[in-house]
Amino acid sequence: MTVSSAVTNVLVIGGGPAGLSTALTLARTLRSVTIYDSGEYRNARASHSHTIPGFDGKDAADWRSAARADLGKYHNVERHHGQIVSLERLAGGSVSDPTPTRFRATDDEGKVIECRKVVLATGLQDVLPDIPGLAQQWGKRAIHCIFCHGTETAHGAMGFLITPQQAALNPMIVGGALTMWPTLDHSRKVFLTHGLDPDVEADLKTSGLEPHLKILKARGFEIISDPIAQVEEHKDGLHFTFTTDREPLVLPYLMVMPEKSHPPASVASFLTPSFLHAPLDPGGTVPPVPADAPPAHMPPRSGADPRTPARGVFWAGNAGSAAANVSMSVGHGQVCGVVVAGELGGEDLAAEAAALASE
Repeated sequence: MTVSSAVTNVLVIGGGPAGLSTALTLARTLRSVTIYDSGEYRNARASHSHTIPGFDGKDAADWRSAARADLGKYHNVERHHGQIVSLERLAGGSVSDPTPTRFRATDDEGKVIECRKVVLATGLQDVLPDIPGLAQQWGKRAIHCIFCHGTETAHGAMGFLITPQQAALNPMIVGGALTMWPTLDHSRKVFLTHGLDPDVEADLKTSGLEPHLKILKARGFEIISDPIAQVEEHKDGLHFTFTTDREPLVLPYLMVMPEKSHPPASVASFLTPSFLHAPLDPGGTVPPVPADAPPAHMPPRSGADPRTPARGVFWAGNAGSAAANVSMSVGHGQVCGVVVAGELGGEDLAAEAAALASE
């Protein structure tokens, strides 16, 4: 399908749950929308998704296919498989500047798209602890979320990884193991501390285990502090070998958190402080709209404000919220679409009023 206008109203960069939901919401207003899908998804390694009503336990690719089919019903939506490689502002400034915005983007085939608004539904890429073999298990046997994958681990053995490099995250990992995961009644529970020795005071504090040693012992947790040399998948689960002479360990699943996340490399070149009017947050997400920004034309009815410090640039899903799963990203995509539609309508109204006033 082809959008008839030379300038599309909204360019949505990203064809995952957030981008598809944003595009569908805007499609309902009959605004022209162009969506670019790079085919790279944060949850690509996961074979199934959960907490999505009607799609629980199914492959996320099936949901994306159904959502694309929904978009195909709207003549005002143009969908491309490819990447946006450059993005520049032609008009407009910060979120406090009411000047109508305009942008120019170029895709990986050299096509130029001009638009009034940009939605960053670009997702994130996760960086796992640097342990050979671990990244290949991400979303399979190396998991992070009880709601997404945890139920399938119930009643079996379970590992929880904390590392020296994750000092800021370790208390959350330990707290989650003690508050969220116990309902799954694991037959064996092991903390792998990857070199952090709980008998050394400094290591104990870094590990996040210090406040909970008594309850960990009471609940039967094991603590293995030997550094991990490699993780390999076998039929019976993950095989852990160590840099010491400790015997290899076999666990069906391992709970692990990314050490950090960052935007996909394909969009990093234009997610700059000068374009966004602020640097990316430390977690790699798009900066939020400032607290003192003027209110949106159509404020969010629920969820986070999808605006950024740059007027006309919005975010949806993981681009601005690292913790958002598929269903959360779908919901936020709708919030984003509503706020974008409100800003477009507000600018149209202001332009019409100015024209009438000059007559």
